[in-house]
Amino acid sequence: IPVFALLLGASNFLLGVLSSLTTLVSLLSQLFFIIAIIKGERKEQTLTFATLFWSLMWLLIGNSKTPYELIAFLSLQSLFSALLTLSWTELFVSSVPNYLRGRVTGKKNWFGGFASIIAFFSSSSKIPNKVKKKF
Repeated sequence: IPVFALLLGASNFLLGVLSSLTTLVSLLSQLFFIIAIIKGERKEQTLTFATLFWSLMWLLIGNSKTPYELIAFLSLQSLFSALLTLSWTELFVSSVPNYLRGRVTGKKNWFGGFASIIAFFSSSSKIPNKVKKKF
């Protein structure tokens, strides 16, 4: 994301705002979302909603024209990320027995890491061409 922000013309100050604001929005929104998650009855629907909109935000992020748009879209995405994280954790704790949580978490992390490696190699070939043109 910082490289993309630089390509859009972000200054060092805006890079700091980008990092700080998205973290702040995520942390503060968790304080409000946790009450709704615990009291709510539609945990699976909340997880699906948050995941869908978190994923769709990448379309807006990828089409950002200015660093300010990028910051706004990433901040909005961090709201969905907070909701997604809390929903997933609540659903996981309520449905997986204690003795299986470590094994299930390990498998989830392994598959997530493997998918990240594939995504990195499939998308990284596009980044150097843009960086060479800008710098």
